[in-house]
Amino acid sequence: PPTIGYILTAAGVAILAFSFVDLKPTLFLYGPLQALGEAPLFMYILHLAVGEYVILPITGKNDRAEFLTIYVVLMAVLIAVAYGLRLGRAQWRSRPFLVRFLIG
Repeated sequence: PPTIGYILTAAGVAILAFSFVDLKPTLFLYGPLQALGEAPLFMYILHLAVGEYVILPITGKNDRAEFLTIYVVLMAVLIAVAYGLRLGRAQWRSRPFLVRFLIG
């Protein structure tokens, strides 16, 4: 279970992040984060499937540098998929309920 120190640290980091976003509302980094947040359920399912069926069988145990490389590549793929979903949603207006539920 989380300790008091962990909870206070997490709350402090969240407050600092909110205040930083408030200071710099037009930072270029927010675009990819916003695209990822438009279809969170799909991104969650996709990253779990990629991790379980692609990354884990290939790599197994790895060191920090290898983990960081895999993490950066996975984030780039997820951001590219998020932008693709954004374009797909704009073109496909009458989506079935299940598709709307998964991709927003």
